[in-house]
Amino acid sequence: VSKTLIDIGCYEADKSKASCSGALSDYAVLEGAKVSCSAEAAGIEGDIIYKWDFGNGTTVTTNLAKFAYAYPNAGLFTVSVAASGDEGETWTAPFELPTKIVVAPSVMYVNSESENPSFPYKGKEAAAKTITAVLNVMTNNDSQGLACVPGVEVRIVSGSQLTDSGMVLNEAIVIRGESDNPTNVVITHNGTSKRAFTLNHADA
Repeated sequence: VSKTLIDIGCYEADKSKASCSGALSDYAVLEGAKVSCSAEAAGIEGDIIYKWDFGNGTTVTTNLAKFAYAYPNAGLFTVSVAASGDEGETWTAPFELPTKIVVAPSVMYVNSESENPSFPYKGKEAAAKTITAVLNVMTNNDSQGLACVPGVEVRIVSGSQLTDSGMVLNEAIVIRGESDNPTNVVITHNGTSKRAFTLNHADA
């Protein structure tokens, strides 16, 4: 109060200090499998809502700090999340998860004569040229090998195949011939950071 004037001040939160972070329960899954998403906001007042961008054209807005999402299609995706405390009028800067998520089909193909290799290598026409190409995406090299998709079957259509040495898988996968080799071959991490690779086939 100053004589006959009244000065009414208004407090506004410093929105420049608002931030959001997030994480996924898994960074390597089969398509259709649910992934738990968790987010946390700081420097925001009011009822917080979160906006997830799953990198596949799908966004989800929710008031839940944790919820589940299932990728319908295979791919390698960058995920981000932002938060708002004013019903979505303003958002924090998107927090991009530093680890990409790899979503794989249950079966991937390898053909050394493939003319159009294209992840997720779902059919013979788009088969990978080498087992290494399949394993590289399955172990999600973009995340420093943090992930390996469990339960994938790799089918060898044709050609001799070799893998790079020193590759570690922390989940079991199955590699088998598409037609001539009925023997299933399991590659698994044995707990000692060593790799075993055996194909019971004269042409492999």
